[in-house]
Amino acid sequence: MKTQKTRIQEENYPQVDHSCLKDLPAAHHPLFGIYLRWPMLGLFVSIVLLAVLAFVSQSNLLFWSASLATAIFFVSILLPGRIIKGIAIEKNIPSTGVASKPMVIKYTVRNTKRYIPVFSLKITELFDEGRVIASSKVYIPYIKPGGWVKFHTYFTPAQRGKLICHGTRIGTKYPFGLLTRFDTIGEPFTTTVYPALGTLKINIISSRKSSDFFAGSTQSRSKGNSDEFYALREYLPGDNPKLIHWKRSARMGTLLVRQMTQFSPLRLTVILDTFVDESTPGKDPSFEREVSFAATLLCRALESGYKAALICSSNPAKIVPPLSGRDSQHKILQALSDVSLQKETSITDTVRTVKITNAWRGRCIIIATSEIPSSVINKLTDMIGPVRVFIPDSPDWKKTFSAPPNLKTEAI
Repeated sequence: MKTQKTRIQEENYPQVDHSCLKDLPAAHHPLFGIYLRWPMLGLFVSIVLLAVLAFVSQSNLLFWSASLATAIFFVSILLPGRIIKGIAIEKNIPSTGVASKPMVIKYTVRNTKRYIPVFSLKITELFDEGRVIASSKVYIPYIKPGGWVKFHTYFTPAQRGKLICHGTRIGTKYPFGLLTRFDTIGEPFTTTVYPALGTLKINIISSRKSSDFFAGSTQSRSKGNSDEFYALREYLPGDNPKLIHWKRSARMGTLLVRQMTQFSPLRLTVILDTFVDESTPGKDPSFEREVSFAATLLCRALESGYKAALICSSNPAKIVPPLSGRDSQHKILQALSDVSLQKETSITDTVRTVKITNAWRGRCIIIATSEIPSSVINKLTDMIGPVRVFIPDSPDWKKTFSAPPNLKTEAI
């Protein structure tokens, strides 16, 4: 086989039916690196019976049969172990991913042995049970001495949080398929899994004005430059002459300028309530939907040109100040990937202790586990701007948000 042709084929190994990989153990702790199969036990029993019969009958044919079975037995034990030695694996693993979305691992598998090829090699990754929905397993039929193959596989995280892979499991049952010898190689790696994003049924953060989705909430206006009249004041040096109100100035005998309304800037603050009282179970199925809603709102706001901020009620509070751009998205999703329910700090305590400056002025959405006191809403209205509250399965919630399909609703 020519080298160039071999490499082209090796770089495009197809994925095969997983039925041929059932005998590759995926448990984190291996048992002596050997997976015994029933045919191996049958071969051992056959060797014993043939040896006894050969000794009793003094038949050369039986002696030869027992010797051949013994040779097959030891080759089945020793050769697979020799094949999986000297295999080096390089992996390109993403540091972040999204729950329920496939992630890619790129592999380069090398056979560092000089004379012994690799046959029937099987590869899989060792994840904690229940943390991965699906993980690809790979079958490589052959790697020549000193050769290599390249391929990629997929795995799908089941939920947000830290996903730990304990290493790469390799194994083979070549040549007779009587037992599998396997080993775990490579260093463990950790991937941060971001919350899954849902769908906003109505576009609640597309308009600059504060009169659409936040109608009925307190208008967060301040004097500035816009197209809506706010008040009159005396002319000051440096004011735009176009804003002078000539009729009123003539009547009052002094120059007066129009002061215009400035609507809330493009900023959105999402406050995620993580507090549950002692009577609430430790795992709340709706909390994962709340986290997904918060992530969806903030990502949509960033895409719409907003500066987005996040506050999670905890002790101390988890805060991401108003930021924009891709770095802000990573910081927000990183914070949401680690958040969990707690029974120590309520949202009232969080609002009381968090320092909010004018840089936060804009809009505020609270995603709460229960009803929010009016005093908290009024304080946030004064500090930030118009406030809306969402509680899971409320009419506003159902009208606004659709949770992602296949969302695992157990807490991390």
